[in-house]
Amino acid sequence: MPALPIKLSPANVRITAEMVERMVKIGHALQIEIAQEHMEGTPQWRLAGPGFPSEPVTLPIREASVRLLSEICGIMTPWVAFSSAEPCEVTLMRISDERVARHAATYRTKLAAAKKAQDRANKFKQLDLIPKSQA
Repeated sequence: MPALPIKLSPANVRITAEMVERMVKIGHALQIEIAQEHMEGTPQWRLAGPGFPSEPVTLPIREASVRLLSEICGIMTPWVAFSSAEPCEVTLMRISDERVARHAATYRTKLAAAKKAQDRANKFKQLDLIPKSQA
């Protein structure tokens, strides 16, 4: 039987102000752009970066903090053993700053390599050339 997707919602995630502060730092290290805005008198966050749609996502801060948590945990999955026995925010908060910095550097390197490959593919496409490796 396939695993059921885990749905994070503000109702079932307990995030403290200290956790939000650390998540913002981790998000910046992972190249997630976080900007505070006010819409109709309500403070909101605008989230953008790798993993987000081409248009930034703007949500009330409570929902945006859950979305940020989800994005961070998704990015960190290759390096962090998240478990269904413990909420991902608990696991994430136990990771040392040094380990987060190491994983963030690896992630940024992967992003740079992917961008370089995409730029190269676009260049070949513009010149109507096919690399020898794909011929």
